[in-house]
Amino acid sequence: RLLAPVLNHAISQLHAVAEVHNLLSRHTREIVNVHELIQGISRSLQPLCDFRLSLELGENTAGLAVSSGEAVPIALVLNELVQNARDHGYPGRPVGAIRIILERHATEVCLKVANDGASPSMTPADARFAGMGLTLVRSLLSEKDTSFRLSRESGWTVAEVKYLRPESTFQHLEDDRQANR
Repeated sequence: RLLAPVLNHAISQLHAVAEVHNLLSRHTREIVNVHELIQGISRSLQPLCDFRLSLELGENTAGLAVSSGEAVPIALVLNELVQNARDHGYPGRPVGAIRIILERHATEVCLKVANDGASPSMTPADARFAGMGLTLVRSLLSEKDTSFRLSRESGWTVAEVKYLRPESTFQHLEDDRQANR
C-alpha cells in the first residue's frame, strides 16, 4: 500500500516516454505534434488518478511540433507537473480539477498546469524548486531558454513553463499532415 504512489508515479513516467515513441512510430519524420503529445499524456494519466483533467490548447498552437529529442523532456515535464498538482494540491482528498494549458505568444510558448486545490507554501525554498518532482522539472529545462514559475492565481495554483526562445524548441507545421511524411 505504501508503494502504490511510488509505483504509479514511475508508471506515469514510463507512459509519458512511451507516448513519445508511440507518436514517433506513426510518422516518418522525427517530429511530434505537441497537441497529440499533450492529449496522449493526459489519456495515460487519467486512469491513475481520480481528478478531472481538462485541456486548453490554444488554436494558434495546433501546428506546433518538436523534435524527438525535445519531445521526451516536454513529456516528462508535463507528467511531473500534473503529478505534482495532484500530490500537493489535494492532500487528504482524492479529487479535484487540473487544467493543462498551452499558449503561444509572439515571443514565447507557455505550458501551464493549474489545479484548484490547496495553495502551496510559497517559501523561497519552494520558489527554487523544492521537492523531487520540481527538481526533475528544473533538470529537464534549459536554463537560458526557459523559465519556471509557481504562483497562485484566482484560486488556482499554476505551474508555468515558458519557452523563451520557442524557435529553438518548436517547429511550426503548416499542415498537420506534414508530420506524416
